[in-house]
Amino acid sequence: MRCHAAAHQIRISTLRLVEAYTAAGMVDDDRALTTARWFADTTTGLLAPMRGELDRWFTVMFQGSAAPPRSRPRSEQIAAALPVSGASCVPQTPDTGRRRV
Repeated sequence: MRCHAAAHQIRISTLRLVEAYTAAGMVDDDRALTTARWFADTTTGLLAPMRGELDRWFTVMFQGSAAPPRSRPRSEQIAAALPVSGASCVPQTPDTGRRRV
């Protein structure tokens, strides 16, 4: 049974149900980070070379890197603020709304 369906049957929020399942060791939360979903949606229309560079940067922000220059992983709150501030600088074509580089 899916969590949402189970939560609806017993009238509690899905978040509370997931917390209870997690505390009981019955769930492995493998949901994608909200920021990761946003990043994927935001960079979809970019050219492959630029997207590749941004993907590497995003991975280092969240997972850190042992290769020089070394970087510690950022918390989701801090890392989420970083791509948001730069996303608006990618111009969009007025006729289609797609980003141009």
